[in-house]
Amino acid sequence: MASSHIKPLTGVRFIAAFAVVLLHMHEKIEALHPWIDDARSVILWGIQSVPFFFILSGFILSHVYFPNFKLADHGHFIWLRFARLWPVHVVTIAGLVLYVGCLAVVRGYIPSPKYDFTRLFSELTMFRGWYDQSGQWNLPAWSIQAEWFAYIVLFPLCGVLIRPLRNPWLLAGIAAACFIAHPFVHRVMPGQTGAITCLFIAGSAVYRLRGVLPNAPGALLGNGGAIVCLAGLVGQNMTVTYAAFALLILGLSYQQGWLARLLSTRALIYGGEISFALYMSHSVVNVWAWELAGKLGLGNTATVTLTLSMALVVASLVHHLIEVPANKWLRSLPNRKKPAMAAAFSLSSP
Repeated sequence: MASSHIKPLTGVRFIAAFAVVLLHMHEKIEALHPWIDDARSVILWGIQSVPFFFILSGFILSHVYFPNFKLADHGHFIWLRFARLWPVHVVTIAGLVLYVGCLAVVRGYIPSPKYDFTRLFSELTMFRGWYDQSGQWNLPAWSIQAEWFAYIVLFPLCGVLIRPLRNPWLLAGIAAACFIAHPFVHRVMPGQTGAITCLFIAGSAVYRLRGVLPNAPGALLGNGGAIVCLAGLVGQNMTVTYAAFALLILGLSYQQGWLARLLSTRALIYGGEISFALYMSHSVVNVWAWELAGKLGLGNTATVTLTLSMALVVASLVHHLIEVPANKWLRSLPNRKKPAMAAAFSLSSP
């Protein structure tokens, strides 16, 4: 692939992140109109966005880092990924600490047992999800703690074991085996580590498959993946759904066809750029917006409008004021910078 920035895979990130936003507001959205309640299965589709992100993460990180991969550089890779995740993570936790503090002062109690101050350290270090499946302070944060596990443990394994492979049948077989094994691995591994293991490895295998099939019909693969994805979701067959996600990602990586062009439009590219901030901050926005709506006596329609508008505005602010500058600053801190790795790193990665 000639470019490190695959535009359709940036655009599709916004679709997946916004689906999570709708998922976490589904009760309020479904109450807007009876026909929306009848279509609740579409809104609940957002629960599949995280597995999609895990496959995409394995693909994109392999795409960005495999060309210059050295096991000796793994420490620097971890630092780059920490710089990517942690600033937004800590800001969202701070927003919730402020929310809990305000309610404790005004109402005299903490609004939920999940806001456990004894767990803040393990939350902030992004390790609690490795051993604990209970609710996070910030609901979406469990997935970035799973990502943190993937960066530290899974990525170097993929770099050693997946990167050298050239046989397309073997690579496709690895991805298929991962999708089939995922439910079992998810059950037996501690915390949320099993949620990402097979899917991240599969994403890495799909990236290598892309490398050995440079002339595959990308538009056909992408369109087929989208169609099969919808069919899999309707049938609740998760193995088929994950395979469809992989096919969609693979097809879009060729940047061909109408779907790739749609996902490469300026609006969706910008949405993809702020998608991490949107994904991480929207639950914080929800609690603040719903408190504000209650104080103002707003109806359900106004509450939904206010919350969605605030989610997009806050995501944009967090991206531009926190995510980008903090990422650049943290990446500049190590004295022993690896030029090739630093050049490869991009905020376009998930």
